[in-house]
Amino acid sequence: AGGRGGAAGTQRGSDGREWSVRARPAGLARARRAAYLDWVACNCERVYELSGGAVGYVHMSDMEETGFEDLCRGLLSEAGRNGLVVDLRGNVGGAVSDLALQRLAAPRLGCGLPPRGAAEPWPAHAAPTQLVVLVDETTASDAELVAHALAAPPDALAAGAAPAVPRAQVVGVRTWGGAFAMDVTELADGTTISHPADRLHTAAGGWAIENKGVQPHLEVEAPPHLPVGGRAGAVGWDVQLNAAARVAVEMVARASEVSAAWAVSEARRDAPIERPAPHWSMEESRG
Repeated sequence: AGGRGGAAGTQRGSDGREWSVRARPAGLARARRAAYLDWVACNCERVYELSGGAVGYVHMSDMEETGFEDLCRGLLSEAGRNGLVVDLRGNVGGAVSDLALQRLAAPRLGCGLPPRGAAEPWPAHAAPTQLVVLVDETTASDAELVAHALAAPPDALAAGAAPAVPRAQVVGVRTWGGAFAMDVTELADGTTISHPADRLHTAAGGWAIENKGVQPHLEVEAPPHLPVGGRAGAVGWDVQLNAAARVAVEMVARASEVSAAWAVSEARRDAPIERPAPHWSMEESRG
């Protein structure tokens, strides 16, 4: 049977009961959204496979409401992992970089230790401290601000030198190079022209991003004949995703070594001082 806006039919269950089902076309927007979510799920599976589940994955499609919702939703499941790949490829910007940075740069202050079961990080939805930001030439504008703010010097994650707030290693290729550049001028006939106008000046490093982009710590180019992410990424064709996952695994391992060394040093500090022989005062008291 058919009807306006879709097709209808009946389904029969194992118990013999029947119910009516109507299928309606999803439309282009919903179909693209479904394909995008499948692409993200495949990327997650690949990162889990390469890291043994220690590293999570989130992708922000833009710096607008949808992209920020995807980030927050992703952190609900990925915040408990030891590392995180934040994929900003294809993100052409928007206006929520400050909100995204609040979520990604929120420090883990500790963890809750229940009487039984695994420890839980606190704040519960703070991003893992070991971050990798994945960028490409289509990462632009507001997305570049996030990558630039989270980027650390190459030696910032050396043993014993981890900063108090999360800082990321950037993997991929140089970003587009335009954060605040666009302005609009209206002409006498009512038409408008978009043109470069503003530049970003940071308090710490001076001029940044404009006409420069964000230079990754590890440069990895995607071969033009291979698709990026999704089903192709699930079978290992996405070389940028593979590299980002491996960098995150190395960062997690390095952080674990530092934590283990710190725990040993703390245990030694709290232990009583070993003396090879009684103190001289004890010898005199015995005499």
